[in-house]
Amino acid sequence: MKIALIGHRGVGKTHLLRRLETYFAHDSRNVTALDLDREVERKVGESVSTIFKNRGEDAFRALEREVFSFLDSNTGDEGNVIVAFGAGFDPSEIPSHWRVIWVRRSTDAMGRVFVDRPRLESGLSPLDEYAERSK
Repeated sequence: MKIALIGHRGVGKTHLLRRLETYFAHDSRNVTALDLDREVERKVGESVSTIFKNRGEDAFRALEREVFSFLDSNTGDEGNVIVAFGAGFDPSEIPSHWRVIWVRRSTDAMGRVFVDRPRLESGLSPLDEYAERSK
């Protein structure tokens, strides 16, 4: 079982990931639960915000793809893994043998402004940034 959690920024993918990890553990099922952003940070030894600041979004997205490809290749077809993807990851790059779950809230269309997360596009206001990326 390979499950990908995708959705807009701040929708609760990582929170859901932790809840699913707990549920599977109570059911005595061995499931690996990973947050792709944390895996990228672990690989390069830098925070997501530092990578964006020093290397840019394109470099970060390349790292995401690289780390995901490694995870996909090293969990095997029968591996039980759930991965929470960053909102900017292109879902078309998730292979068909993964089950993709779109996590969303009814308030997604209203937009979100984050004060505790790194800005992805400093040239836009926080609400404009959300509107642009939510497409």
